[in-house]
Amino acid sequence: MNPTARKRVVLATVAIVLTGVALDTRAHPVRYPTIIANYAGDTLWAMCLMLMARVVWPAGNLAVCVFKMAVFCLLIELSQLYQAVWLDRIRHTLPGSLLLGFQFAWSDLVCYAMGLGLAVVVDLAAAAAGGRSRNR
Repeated sequence: MNPTARKRVVLATVAIVLTGVALDTRAHPVRYPTIIANYAGDTLWAMCLMLMARVVWPAGNLAVCVFKMAVFCLLIELSQLYQAVWLDRIRHTLPGSLLLGFQFAWSDLVCYAMGLGLAVVVDLAAAAAGGRSRNR
């Protein structure tokens, strides 16, 4: 398997696992310390978003991808300030609630920044691991 394909597999696997953890923190918050229950979902959401973008565009400029995902996260959070009936109907579906959320919170922006930063670390580690030779 070539390095780019290995990187994609690693990033997709990490994103899938983290999605499960993020959903679990929302579905069963009592299992986690309060800080994890309150902030892990948003942090992992941004992290998974970034990792999946890198699965789709693994060779793209990392800084540009971070910028685009940061703008996307910001727009999603700002959209929560707009409360139209049609948009609230979408938010009350499972996909809508997971993608759009419900209410604006400044802390979510901090979580998104942390998630994007962690995703960069994972991306760089996956690129380094993908480039390693099989003959170590």
